[in-house]
Amino acid sequence: MLTSAKAVVEHHFDCHEHCGAWCKQKDQTPEQQVEKKQYYRCKTKDDLLYAELQKRIERFITVEALLEVAHKYDTLCNESFNNVAAWLAPKNKIYGTSHSLKNRIAVAVGLTSVGTLAHHQEIFRRLGITMSSTVEHYLKLQSQHRDTRLVKQKTAEGKKNRVDKHHTKLLEKTVVAKLYCRVEITAHFHGTLKIKRLCLGN
Repeated sequence: MLTSAKAVVEHHFDCHEHCGAWCKQKDQTPEQQVEKKQYYRCKTKDDLLYAELQKRIERFITVEALLEVAHKYDTLCNESFNNVAAWLAPKNKIYGTSHSLKNRIAVAVGLTSVGTLAHHQEIFRRLGITMSSTVEHYLKLQSQHRDTRLVKQKTAEGKKNRVDKHHTKLLEKTVVAKLYCRVEITAHFHGTLKIKRLCLGN
């Protein structure tokens, strides 16, 4: 546990002795490792940064601190609920003065706790409405799709695909931003910075 915790900083400074199976640098050839070195920090050139990072992280990588977060529970459930709640009750809208927020959070709790089908079946039962076979079939498909997606997300391959997609989207946004805007930063003698943005899209 302590060894793995040290990899948080060491990996970014091209020291991979503490890295686990997730580190791709271990599987690369010497030529590839030399090529990838440009993406890492240097402990000699960036010694001040290295010392500062070690100072800031030291209290979080003690045995006591690591045991607090080394629980056996799945945090995906919490992330899933946060996503559903944010979808049903967006943070840029206020529902606090009505029952709308309570109802929206209740729907989020139902969907993430008992599932899509069971949640809607209970709502129909309490309202005294008979669920048609068409609606029930649709909800079953939705529930099966969600269950299958959650199972895939928990696998190593699913996590890798999710991270790859996230990085691809970030790269696409960065490329588009660079095509349309170029930022020039000029330092003045009195210490202030003048930032100039030139739009190149037109």
